[in-house]
Amino acid sequence: MTANFPDVPTASISSTAAGAKKVRDSHLPLAAIANKRAAQLFGLRILAENIEDYINNCTRFVLLSRCSALPTGEDKTSIVFSVSDEPGSLLRALEIFAQRNINLTRIESRPMRTRMGQYLFFVDFEGHCQDKKVSDALASVRAISTFYKHLGSYPVIKDEKQV
Repeated sequence: MTANFPDVPTASISSTAAGAKKVRDSHLPLAAIANKRAAQLFGLRILAENIEDYINNCTRFVLLSRCSALPTGEDKTSIVFSVSDEPGSLLRALEIFAQRNINLTRIESRPMRTRMGQYLFFVDFEGHCQDKKVSDALASVRAISTFYKHLGSYPVIKDEKQV
C-alpha cells in the first residue's frame, strides 16, 4: 500500500465490502482496497490494480458454526497445536499423520505470545474427525501436545478459484 500511495493516511475497517460501502456512502474523497466485484456492486471507479505485496497472495475465508459438519467423504480437518521446544518434537507430531497415510494440505507456524521459542502449528489435512484414522491421529497429536485445539472438520470446496 505505501509503495503505491506513500502519503495517503490509512484506516482499518471490518471487511473489504464494508470499506467499499463506506467509500460509496461518504461525501469525503475516500478510497478502499477491495476486489473488482466490490467496485461493481458499489458503483466505484478502480484507481489502481495489482497493488498486492505478493503476486500469488490469496485470502482465506472461514465460516464458523456451533454445529459440526457431517462427513461427506471429501473433507478437511483443521487443528492448532504446540509441542515442547526440543529437537524432534514437531517431527513426532507430523509422523502421526504419515503413519496413517493422512495427507497434510497446509502447515503454518506462528510464535506464541506467552513463551519465547514456542510456536503454534496450524495444520489442515484431508479427512474428517469422524474417520477412524483421523480420530486416532487427533488423539495421538493431542497426547503429545503442550496445547491442542481441533478447529473443525468440513467439506472440501471443489473449485476454490470460484469462491
